[in-house]
Amino acid sequence: MSYHVQNQVQYFEADLFDLSLPSIFWREEPDSAFVASLRTQGQLEPVIADMSQREDSGGKVLLLSGYKRVRALAGLGKPVMVRGVELSLNREEKFGDAVEAIARGLLYLSSNVGHPMDDRKRFEALRYFDSLMPRNGLAKDILPLLGLNARSGGWRQLSAWLNAPAELADAAAAGRAPFALADTFDLYSADDLRALAPYFSSLKWSRGAAVHFVSWLGEAASRDGVSPASVLSGRELTKILQSGLSPKDSIEQLVGAVRALRYPNLGRLERKAADLCQGLVTGTPWRAAHTRNFEDGSVSLSLSVKNRAQLEEAVQSFQTMSGSSLWEKLWSLGDGEES
Repeated sequence: MSYHVQNQVQYFEADLFDLSLPSIFWREEPDSAFVASLRTQGQLEPVIADMSQREDSGGKVLLLSGYKRVRALAGLGKPVMVRGVELSLNREEKFGDAVEAIARGLLYLSSNVGHPMDDRKRFEALRYFDSLMPRNGLAKDILPLLGLNARSGGWRQLSAWLNAPAELADAAAAGRAPFALADTFDLYSADDLRALAPYFSSLKWSRGAAVHFVSWLGEAASRDGVSPASVLSGRELTKILQSGLSPKDSIEQLVGAVRALRYPNLGRLERKAADLCQGLVTGTPWRAAHTRNFEDGSVSLSLSVKNRAQLEEAVQSFQTMSGSSLWEKLWSLGDGEES
């Protein structure tokens, strides 16, 4: 496949462009700074379009690269500077009928080389080409343009996402599921990964929270001889997911619930410690919290006072509180004396 690039540029009104090609896989909308630059400096670089398709598309100009500029110029009511190309295709090549879509994608990708790149953009590009060509073709022709090589950890993670069910991969493409989750996929079957999708379709997870949630859940399921999908569809997790809590609170509760599944003894100790701390400070202005280090049994105390009277009250309540038998129970939680 090859391209014939026209030497002269042309101008067309923005509404004459067909922006629908899936080969434009990075559809970034113009921000105010970009629009302001075009307004004051004008369009310095032409967009690229396939001029050979105008008769077949009702006079429309088939955009191959330059989506952001066309969108911005449309908003400004200005014509768009275009450089036309014609694709020279040999349909007997190894990619068969997909050769045109691959050629358009390669042109688009090549025209964006040097632009800022992250794993989300790489994945969007790889998903496009993965539907058109074999993986060895991706490794040879596409990875170098994305700043990757076939032996890199980045490619290993992204290829695992290419194998993931579409509904979960969509969450990664939308930025809600971190790509580092790929390192936990060996704990999950395809059905298990599909069961994960609802937990990422509406919640945007940090890397740490997501990895803990998925790895702890997979480890707990493996230990108990059940599938992760059965745990994910269970009442406890689905109730949290459907509770209507804020995204932050939902994720915090989901991670907490899975942590308790993975480390049931630790969860029991933490609940016991919280109950003892609450019993210790009930009726006082003090706050008590176990440090969760059950090897040394440390407890932290905190207090907020606004005047001397409150301070004196706190001192008196501390003296009474210091004689409580709950202290020994708190300090002994991790040594087997409290179980």
